[in-house]
Amino acid sequence: MNRRDFLRLGAASAVLAGAVPAAASSDSVTVGGKNFTEQYLLAEMTVAYLTAHGVSAQKRDGMTSPVLRQSLTRAQVDLCWEYVGTSLVVFNGVPASEAMTRQGALTRVRELDRARGLVWLGPSAAGNSYALSMRRADATELEIATLGDLATYMEDQDGPRTLALNTEFAGRRDGLHHLAHHYGFQWPAAQLRRMPTARMLPALREGAVRVSVAFATDGALKDQGLVLLQDDRAFFPDYSLAPVVRRDLLDRHPDLEPLLEALGAHLTKSKLCGMNWRIDVEQRPVAEVARRFLEEEDLLG
Repeated sequence: MNRRDFLRLGAASAVLAGAVPAAASSDSVTVGGKNFTEQYLLAEMTVAYLTAHGVSAQKRDGMTSPVLRQSLTRAQVDLCWEYVGTSLVVFNGVPASEAMTRQGALTRVRELDRARGLVWLGPSAAGNSYALSMRRADATELEIATLGDLATYMEDQDGPRTLALNTEFAGRRDGLHHLAHHYGFQWPAAQLRRMPTARMLPALREGAVRVSVAFATDGALKDQGLVLLQDDRAFFPDYSLAPVVRRDLLDRHPDLEPLLEALGAHLTKSKLCGMNWRIDVEQRPVAEVARRFLEEEDLLG
């Protein structure tokens, strides 16, 4: 893809001071995104943000994690927002339960992905870990607060154990099989209910299943009588959220780095949860929620 050079942005110190640098027009940059609410939001937000700062951008979202990764390494996508743990475990084969600090995980994923021509920019304060969720009333009744408690229940009880999960979690290295092995339980195949991601928590809330796979920033968790089970044996890795950009693009246009990091500096777990809530529960359009955030954070220049 041919791209005209971006005009140079302001000094990096301007970003540190809270200013958002501006860029000049260019041929289109493709922003990738996955197939769940938060990723639709991030892709929409990034395109609107880049466009407002003079970068012609388009989005290509709705992909599974492996397809997005393949699109990035094959230069079909120029950048995306990715979770550190996903790249470590799913794409680089690091064991999900391998303990490391947040900074250690970021350092390792940067080293591993450098060989693939990918650059991890500075992470945001946001993250979105996988988790298992139950209805609060059920968790209280059964005295289940942690995944360890759930493992004990799975071993000792013969009652309903239905689990809502999507296809991706069923097969990931940080997914059900490895989680069950780490905690020492087996989930009966007959009790698994595979469904689209968007249906998992509604199925739990409606009582169609007893447990559901969830994301820590799922909007549907807010005020819905649901609770996340604590990962008390440290299975899930760090899932800090950061922009990942192709090295060849950054080599030609280094000014994208401070621009994207300025956006990331405004993202937090609570803000993402609130935006996911407006999309999933209040049924607000993704573009509307993304635009509102950019305006409220004074990111449109």
